[in-house]
Amino acid sequence: MPWQPKYKRHTEECNVLATKFEECINEKGIGRFFGTCNHLQRAMGKCFDKERIQKRLDSHDKGQLRREKNCERQRLHALYMKEKNEAQATKKEETSSNT
Repeated sequence: MPWQPKYKRHTEECNVLATKFEECINEKGIGRFFGTCNHLQRAMGKCFDKERIQKRLDSHDKGQLRREKNCERQRLHALYMKEKNEAQATKKEETSSNT
């Protein structure tokens, strides 16, 4: 039974370490309780940490782009509303001057 069924969500490097760690656990028997596989577990943990940090940085960059796009949309909408209000004000002035 695999200890981590979702290998696809990790990089190939981490998948190799995870597979080696799983094989070590399955092969060593009672030795696994005394630290025979610890070096693989530490290496796998470091690899997963690197992945997590990289994903966090990528997510931050995507969020920054999303915020910039939203600011641009808001700016364009504010300009549109300003022009719309000015057009309505000039229409009101025209209709009030005609009466």
